[in-house]
Amino acid sequence: YIWIVYAIFSVMLVIYLADHLICKDILNVSNRIFLEDHWNITMNDETYEDVELSSFIFDAVKKGDKITMETQIPKEWEYGEAALFIHNRHTTLSMYVDEVLEYEYGHERVKENKATGSGYLLINFYDEYKGKTLKLEYTVTENNAFSKFSEVWISEWGNSYRYIVTQNRLPMLVGAFLIVFGFVVTMILVFAVTISTKYINVLLLAIFSICMGIWTLCYYNVTMIFSIPLYSISLMECMSLFIA
Repeated sequence: YIWIVYAIFSVMLVIYLADHLICKDILNVSNRIFLEDHWNITMNDETYEDVELSSFIFDAVKKGDKITMETQIPKEWEYGEAALFIHNRHTTLSMYVDEVLEYEYGHERVKENKATGSGYLLINFYDEYKGKTLKLEYTVTENNAFSKFSEVWISEWGNSYRYIVTQNRLPMLVGAFLIVFGFVVTMILVFAVTISTKYINVLLLAIFSICMGIWTLCYYNVTMIFSIPLYSISLMECMSLFIA
């Protein structure tokens, strides 16, 4: 019993220290400017003015739907280099600033009949954009992809990935633990199975642990810190869940 208590205490201490280390600079990391209000939105033939994103709910979108969103960019922010966070959910995206195309995502993949994926897009956002009109044009690539819009915000580019890790620190720790645990057990049982087939069920459990760990890291966008493309993260997420 003493060793069990010691092991539990050690695990809890490591988790506490890791959480404290990750959250050490949480106030600076979480400093964001939300683009929440005063959106003009056109969905196919329907137009909505002065929309607040958090309260705007609609019927689930269909493949091929066209969505255009416009708002005024704030005139001031104090970031040396800024990033625009957009949670993309199975759509292509064209971003315009004062009608000038500044960013595109997903169009080439749609032409090749490939999935665009779901997750955060981080877009360089420059000082000269201040006070101008931001326009986002989406084309939906999957049925029932979403029925409300996610938050759009501006933050400091240097803290973008730190924010993702900080906000998803628990899934990151759990996912990493499942992967390491599953990998270590798999390495041991690969040799044990050659001796006796009774260990196959435990081996499958270890592989299941690896798959669920990968799914956790992908679902909570932690894998973005490795600069993996959004569509690849979505593929990893679906495949790991399917294999599990």
